Amino acid sequence: MASIAAATEILQDGICDNPLEYYEVIQRNVTLLNNLTQELKLSIPKIPINLQIIDVKTWAQDLIKEVRMEAPQAAIYTKLTNSTINGDLIQLNRALKNILANSYRFSRNVLVLKFFEETGNLKIQIKNDGAQITKKKLPLVFERFYSQNCDNSDGHLGLGLYVAKQIIKVMDGEITAKLTGEIICFEISLPIIMKPNEKK
Repeated sequence: MASIAAATEILQDGICDNPLEYYEVIQRNVTLLNNLTQELKLSIPKIPINLQIIDVKTWAQDLIKEVRMEAPQAAIYTKLTNSTINGDLIQLNRALKNILANSYRFSRNVLVLKFFEETGNLKIQIKNDGAQITKKKLPLVFERFYSQNCDNSDGHLGLGLYVAKQIIKVMDGEITAKLTGEIICFEISLPIIMKPNEKK
């Protein structure tokens, strides 16, 4: 991508003696990108998971600090006890950040993050307005290479939500998406586990 950008800038500025050379650079790199995309479509490596006991409150507080820096306009709500989950801290953060990045892209006025517990599960909701999808196509949001921006003009490959779902699935959790008008709500559900000193 850097090579394409540099060659394009040189051509636009008209500072090259041999424009054909730079067009060839662009063409070669476009071919490489196309090949990479095809390879990704054929196979996505299994996501490595290193399960550990995660203190939900501590983890949520750390994530919230990052969200407040990246999106100070976000409304954030927490209602948590001293619960724990069994998960991979790095991959869990990756999953949440993939979903949050999607919400940041489309949000105009609504951006909500909620943490709460319900029927033995940790629930995480991420809600935003500006959704560019219909209810009919909603089940596709977790498919590989699906993008709400149908013409893909923003350059996204549509892997973020797919990867997030695979990560949550490996942790015995679930992720769903609901649409109300232009507001989309992603909900993650992960089983809460008892701490060793709480087991009977």
